[in-house]
Amino acid sequence: MLGGRMGLGGADREPWRGGPVAAELWQRGPGSVLMLSQARHAQTVMLALLRARGIERPVIALPAFYAEGTLAPFRASKAELRFYAMTAELAPDWQRLEAEVRENGPPDLLVLVHYYGTEGEGEIARRFADSHGALLFEDAAHTMLP
Repeated sequence: MLGGRMGLGGADREPWRGGPVAAELWQRGPGSVLMLSQARHAQTVMLALLRARGIERPVIALPAFYAEGTLAPFRASKAELRFYAMTAELAPDWQRLEAEVRENGPPDLLVLVHYYGTEGEGEIARRFADSHGALLFEDAAHTMLP
């Protein structure tokens, strides 16, 4: 777990509270890739990166089909979770997601899942995230290899 002893600062139950580790990760800049073994670990790092940006209560866009059990770090951080519509192919419904942004503002973090060994629409997700100033978190838990 990324906690106070690992340099993130804050209590172990709130590891997303930023600090030197998050600052170093954030300074890597665009195009950085972090390989983490579990979605919960990645969520904690994403929350720390958002905190380093000064975003205390981030808006997170997640696919409507997402494992509830892995959302503990996001839920504990009091992030605003917005579950976006998906197509029959388990891809984001980009038109509806754009409509959501027009209506409620952009997310701070976009979660894209590569379901059941298939590659998600990474290039489209990257353009979406970049155009709205969001971080992109690619959850590849369903794939055999990155």
